[in-house]
Amino acid sequence: MSLDSGQGISYDNVRIFFEDLSEEAKKQALEHKGISSFMEVNWDVFEMCVVAEGTKYGMSQDEIDMAALSMIGYYNNTTNQQGKRL
Repeated sequence: MSLDSGQGISYDNVRIFFEDLSEEAKKQALEHKGISSFMEVNWDVFEMCVVAEGTKYGMSQDEIDMAALSMIGYYNNTTNQQGKRL
C-alpha cells in the first residue's frame, strides 16, 4: 500500500508520526519502548522520524514502518523467530 503521491515536498509530509504506522508497527513500537500509550513519549505531538529524502507519500506502508521503527532502535534489539538479531 502506498500513500497518495499527489503531495509536494513540505515539512509536514517528510515527518513520520505514530499515526502513520500500521497497527502491527504501532504495537511493536509500544512494546519496544515498554509503554502502553504513544502519549507517554509524546508521539501524539512529535514525529517519530523525518524522512531524509523525498516524501512519505511516495513510500509504501512497509517503508514507513521500517523508517520509524529503525529510528527508535527497534531493529537493534529485536530477534526474529529463529533467535537471530534483526
